[in-house]
Amino acid sequence: MIEKLNADLCADKRYRVRAHGEQKADFFGYVKKYMSEHGYDGRADGDFGDAKGAANLVFGDETKAEIFLTAHYDTPKNAATLPSFFVTNKAGIVADVFMGLGYIFIAFGVTALLGFFVSWYAAIAYFLLGLVWAGSNFSRDNEFNFNDNTSGCIAIMEIAAKIAEECPEMKNRLCFVFFDREETGAQGSKKFRKRLLSALQPEVFRSKIFLNFDCVGGRDKDLNIYVYTEEGQKLANQIKAFAPDNDGNRVYTGKESKNSNLTNTYAHDDGNRTYAEKESETANQTKAHDALGDGKITVFKTSLLPTDANNFRDAAAMTFISTSKRFFYPLCKLKDAHTKNDRYLDEDMIGYYTRTVTAYIRSLSERKRSAQ
Repeated sequence: MIEKLNADLCADKRYRVRAHGEQKADFFGYVKKYMSEHGYDGRADGDFGDAKGAANLVFGDETKAEIFLTAHYDTPKNAATLPSFFVTNKAGIVADVFMGLGYIFIAFGVTALLGFFVSWYAAIAYFLLGLVWAGSNFSRDNEFNFNDNTSGCIAIMEIAAKIAEECPEMKNRLCFVFFDREETGAQGSKKFRKRLLSALQPEVFRSKIFLNFDCVGGRDKDLNIYVYTEEGQKLANQIKAFAPDNDGNRVYTGKESKNSNLTNTYAHDDGNRTYAEKESETANQTKAHDALGDGKITVFKTSLLPTDANNFRDAAAMTFISTSKRFFYPLCKLKDAHTKNDRYLDEDMIGYYTRTVTAYIRSLSERKRSAQ
């Protein structure tokens, strides 16, 4: 199922960019059809007070659900590609400041060099052209958004299908939410939180579980669950215990040449349409996976990861995310996010996360049956 979702949502331009009203409506139509086929009713929860068609997509009864599986579906503006040393997405204010300093360093550094060694006329011309270049890059919608966050959308859709197939009695205890406006300050999840708090008592709200998926299928190979509270950390460790490497299945490492049959997706543009090309594991691709450790999920407690889950931190909330850790903890790095290079999707990694969470939910159903 992940392969089919990947082929549809990454290869088809109608669904790959989700920044404006018509694009979001096309995506909602696709998701609604898919979720309906697996027995979930949904609606678009809009009214964001603008004309861009913003809406959260909600499947299930949020007032009765015990577990919320979430992912943002909106896509960002294009960020000009910096050297990887400067690109530190999704890691909080410290990372944003660091990346901004990278732009300033390059802009003023080159300007000063031109002024000193060539002429200040050349330096001023370079600086003005740089402003035009930056404006044109940052004002365009990013064309490729495989990892951020088509991967998260695929993950919760896969879980929805698996639950409908393996333990349909759990469907009424789940709510699947595709958040809008994450890229502009997590506005969609803030709106959904406000809606929930108006319908539930505070103590009931705090008893809910929020599992958020953000960037779970890119070239970053450290598999993580980020939590915000001690309660969330305990729950994350419980969920982690259901990872495939603990039930006798193959550990996801991304480096095994004999036992691994990874399928990766790369986007190519032939001038008319963009399509996804499948490539099985090769020696060259194995090299791209070298950043991965032992293939097991690590749980981190942090307050510096501004994902949608942050808006539910007073409940049991967590974010599943794959990163490349560098610099100092908890500062992390996401390769390719918000750039034209975000055109890689690792289906095996998404499957590892989804099998873990599906097994956890299935255990809740089994526990309830045994208690009856």
